[in-house]
Parts: sequence; C-alpha cells; structure tokens
Amino acid sequence: MAWTQSLKLKNVEFLISETPGDIPTLAMLDSNTIGWNTADNLFFIEDRSTEPVVIKQLNTDIVADVIKGGTFTAEARTNSPVDFDESSDTNISALDKAIGDDADIGTPQVRTVGPIVVDSNLHTKIKALDTAIGRNVVPKTRTNNPINASLDVTANIGALDAAIGADADITPVTRTNNAVVVNTNVHAKIDALDAAIGADADLVPVTRAVGQLAIASNIYANLDLLDTVVGFDAQMSGTKKNISSAQSIYQNLDALDVYKTVRTVKVTLGWHGATGTDFTFASAADHTAQNIDLGAIVPAKARVMDVTIVCTETLTAAGAIDITLRAGNASAGEQFIASASCDDINEVVGVIDATKPAAVLANWASATNIWIGGDPDADWETITAGKWAIYVTFNDLLNV
Repeated sequence: MAWTQSLKLKNVEFLISETPGDIPTLAMLDSNTIGWNTADNLFFIEDRSTEPVVIKQLNTDIVADVIKGGTFTAEARTNSPVDFDESSDTNISALDKAIGDDADIGTPQVRTVGPIVVDSNLHTKIKALDTAIGRNVVPKTRTNNPINASLDVTANIGALDAAIGADADITPVTRTNNAVVVNTNVHAKIDALDAAIGADADLVPVTRAVGQLAIASNIYANLDLLDTVVGFDAQMSGTKKNISSAQSIYQNLDALDVYKTVRTVKVTLGWHGATGTDFTFASAADHTAQNIDLGAIVPAKARVMDVTIVCTETLTAAGAIDITLRAGNASAGEQFIASASCDDINEVVGVIDATKPAAVLANWASATNIWIGGDPDADWETITAGKWAIYVTFNDLLNV
C-alpha cells in the first residue's frame, strides 16, 4: 500500500512517499531540504546550501548527527589522525586523543616567562608557549654554529646544540680548584669555571711597568697583558737553561728551579716520639750512639760546601741530658761536622773539619749520603722532646 507522510523537524517541513517495491520517493519541500525513507529509518538532508552538508537520521526518538559531504585534507601524523570517511564522532575522538589528557603533559617546566598551566585550554597553552619562545632572536656573532632569526626554533636549537658540543669535545683540565665535570649541564660548568676564575677580591695585581693587570678588565685583556709580560720565543737566549718555548710557564719555572747549581737541602730529625720530622732516633734503654742515614742528598760529583745543624726544639728528658751530634758521608763519620753539643733551641753547629779538605771538596763519582750521629749522656728512652734541622749546601756541577 502506498503511503505519504509529512514531517516537520527543526522548523523544516518535508514530504516522503513510497509505493511498496519502489525506491523511496524524495520530496523537495524547499530549495535546500530533501528527505527519504529506508526500512525503519528516516533520513533527511537538513540544509544543502552550506558545506559540509548535514544529514539527519531519525530512528525512533533519537536524532544522531553525522557529518557528511564537504572536503578536507587530514594532517599526516602517527598519533590519532582523522579520516575523511569517518563520522564526526570518530574524528572528534581522534582529535581529543591527539590532544591528550592532563596526565600526558606531565609536570610543566617552572619558568617566569610563558609557564604552562595544566588546567587551561589548548589555545591558552599555545599562547603561553608562544610567549616563552618570544619574538625573533638577535643572534650573537660567532663562527661556530650561529643561530638565525629566519630559522624555526628546532633549527636554532640544533645550532645551539652543535655550538655547545658533545662530551668528546671537552677534556677537563685536572685541578683541585673547581674542576669541570663532563657529565654536568652548561650552567654547572660555567659555575665551576666562575668559581675557578674567582672574585675581584681574589686578584691583587702586582705593580710593574709592563703588563699591569686590572681588576676591571676581562680575562682576555688580562691574559693579553700577562702574555706581554711572558714575552715571545725570540726573546729567549740560547744559553742552556733546560727551558723551551714549547713548554708551559710551570715547566720552564721548574726547569729553572732545577737549573740552580748551588742548592741547599733541608732534612729534619727528632727524638723517638717526634712527629712532623723526616727521621727520628730510636727508643732504647741505653745511651749508645745512633747513626741516622738521611739518604743520598748530594748528587754525583757535587761539591759539599756546608753542613749546618740547628736545634729547633730543646732536648728534654726525665733527668738532665746533653747530646753531641756529628755529620759525615758514612755511618759514624765526621767528614763534615765533628762531634759537638747541640741540645738547646736555636743552638747551631756547622764547622767543617778543616783537617779533611779532601773529603769536603772532592767530586764523588756517585751520589753521596749524609749521616747524622747522636750520642746522648742519658738513655734514649728517657727523652721526651728534641728536634733538629740539618741543612746541606752543595754545588751541583753537573747541572750547568
């Protein structure tokens, strides 16, 4: 049986009729509205005058919106892309998933300019990031990976990353004062260098006519002044000093220090319980003379010019005590100092035996040990204090 029905929905009236076995009849009620019926569902196009066209489905008492018609080009992305052939609900769900939820944003970075707020809409977040990124940069002039105002943020970040360099590009200098550590960020490295450079108060410029440093000058300016003071290769004479223009200042200073032919070596000696001395006498329940080997102090073929012993801590014991000391190039020897009393603070003995000039002036083929002999008049174990400094002066002929 044929039927015809007039419907009105959302103030738009349309007419649908059907004869059994025939295709539903579409009736255009105005220039923008048509409708048809299939099975138990009634469809109608609400408005054809705009894109995309809106198709309405009336099923029982439920009205569902389905976006059809029109064209768009979906953005290519891995995370939840939209699809032209999908319904609006599906695409809205995809967009919602692509935007993500609060937990996906994590904990926003703390900053003064353009901080992100989790409880804000997408446009607000984008505006905050836009503020944080800022206007066009004013690039610093440098040869190594300068940034460019016409490049995007990622490209400029890549340039900055290359300018900072990789771990392999830095080999920290070993030093006690604020050494740089590879596995730290740039700010930590700068902080370490800043501490190593020090504050104005740490610099007390030496007064001189050439290369006077200035606290107000930067490091390069002061280095340039020091460079002038140090001089250049051509200013070095050809005299043998074991120094070289290829060596650092420290290396050359060390070479000059070694270069000195006349040198004095200091060695310290104390009672059996002394601390802070190079050598000590042994404790013993007797006062038998002891001989202490101070080692090969005098280099090969050097001429011993003087040996001096100074008492730096008064010798004391449970009772009265005195001690005589001697110095030689062998155990119990007196080649340099014959036995002499030396037990009060600041007492000095240093008379070389004038009867043995050959021992003093001869050039030995090998390094010479210095021996100190001590002979107290009370048992060693009764001693409670006593220290001495031994000064050996010699002319190192081989160091010329």
